[in-house]
Amino acid sequence: ESDMEEEKRLFYVATTRAEKSLHLVFPMLSNQKGSPVRLMQSRFLKDIDDSRYDLLNVHTSFGPGRASNRGWNQYGSKNTYGGGYLGRSY
Repeated sequence: ESDMEEEKRLFYVATTRAEKSLHLVFPMLSNQKGSPVRLMQSRFLKDIDDSRYDLLNVHTSFGPGRASNRGWNQYGSKNTYGGGYLGRSY
């Protein structure tokens, strides 16, 4: 069994165990070596019927971390990182 098949099996098991609701949360950006990098959602989400979930684009006020010897103003207060959110209640 390949690694991808095992990963898909684990995703299926995890998502089918939800009895009332399931919330899948994933980051849209990551900070790698000081630069924001766009991330992709799980490749297995495309296998789920679109009518079975709601996709919400949630933006937060969280931004990149900062070194303890630097002030907040160096980074600005407008740094926001988006987050993906899938949720459906039954």
